[in-house]
Amino acid sequence: MRYGYWMIISSVFAVSAAAGQPIVEVTDFSLKDPGRSDKVKTQIFLPGHKKKVNTVLLSPDWLEPGKQGLKQAQSFARMLAARGWAVVLMQHQDTKARIDDRKNWKRRAMDAGFLVNILPWREALLPQVLGRMDTTKFAVVGIGAGGFAALALAGAELQDRKLFGLFSFKDDRVGAFAAIQPPGEGSFGLHAGSWGSLGSGAILLADCPGVKNDSGNGKKIFDRISTGKNRVYYQEKSPKCESSPTLIEKLDQFLRLNSR
Repeated sequence: MRYGYWMIISSVFAVSAAAGQPIVEVTDFSLKDPGRSDKVKTQIFLPGHKKKVNTVLLSPDWLEPGKQGLKQAQSFARMLAARGWAVVLMQHQDTKARIDDRKNWKRRAMDAGFLVNILPWREALLPQVLGRMDTTKFAVVGIGAGGFAALALAGAELQDRKLFGLFSFKDDRVGAFAAIQPPGEGSFGLHAGSWGSLGSGAILLADCPGVKNDSGNGKKIFDRISTGKNRVYYQEKSPKCESSPTLIEKLDQFLRLNSR
């Protein structure tokens, strides 16, 4: 079915999360961005109750075919939704080149910005979520490569070496950002000067043990950004960030204190 910006193929079913209430999932749900001719494929995870809740945009790590990335991201979304959040899981159209292709990291930031723009206007086309998502209050959460989307919308200055330009995706409509085991300087357009342009939104940076390529990047970035009550660092003990109840609890607390 087509409704302007939307191309919707959806199914709705109830599932249970290990640590919470039943959740309704709206699956295989796509939005077309006419400005880029890109489709932004999403899944929406909602608490089982009918109350309106704040919205979290979740940018996952690389979703490689045949691997567990998507299932891990869905598990993370379920656990967060079980704590009372509307979680919009973005399934980015990454290319095989991945980190070496600047189109990938730009697309991730643009996908998130597009959803912030369009969800308040297009929510009414999905009766399953109407009145249940507060699309005036957003947070952006990213895991691994997805941490870039959170940092980009928080205002990190980015450097496109091929175009010899600096640019930003800062979005002041988003009140809180979380980057879990994020990419570091030297990748995704991030550089030593990225952090002076961050906005006033709250930022949580987290690291997980056992992550070879991005080990400690959260702490390195945290040490560079200006300190304040709404700047938080967290070291997770479990090597599996996507399924850690303690990380979900910390993230939930952070979002409740800082979402607006």
